[in-house]
Amino acid sequence: MRDWQLIGKHRICRELDVVYWESHGSVGLDEIRQFYALAEGVLAQYRWVGLIIDVRDAGLPSPKARRFIANWEQRHPESEGVTICFGASPLMLVIARLIFHAIKMLTPRRSSGSFFVATEAEAQAILSAHRPAGRSPKPVIAPSGPA
Repeated sequence: MRDWQLIGKHRICRELDVVYWESHGSVGLDEIRQFYALAEGVLAQYRWVGLIIDVRDAGLPSPKARRFIANWEQRHPESEGVTICFGASPLMLVIARLIFHAIKMLTPRRSSGSFFVATEAEAQAILSAHRPAGRSPKPVIAPSGPA
């Protein structure tokens, strides 16, 4: 079970090298900053980050939030990872693709890419396929010691 944090109307959490975002409504600057702060923590630890975003109930990011995303990408051109959105409506899919395409044009990045899929199961499959070799999608539970 994921340990979610509320940021406004949205929920985020981190599991190993992945940051999950469950979006509900429009996204403001403060909310996107918190999301990317988690991503930066993952990058600092793993040098790679998986972003899985549930956009079934998402609204548009504010202009300031979009600008922050573009600026973040420009400040972190060496960052590697994958962004996977799932559950987008046809309209949200078009908008998200436009935003990601604009960012990609502005920022040369060695990312594994951006993907749009219907379900979280598909998102997890893409994550597994793009995760660097040797990294498990589940945390390893250490033995508790002698009984």
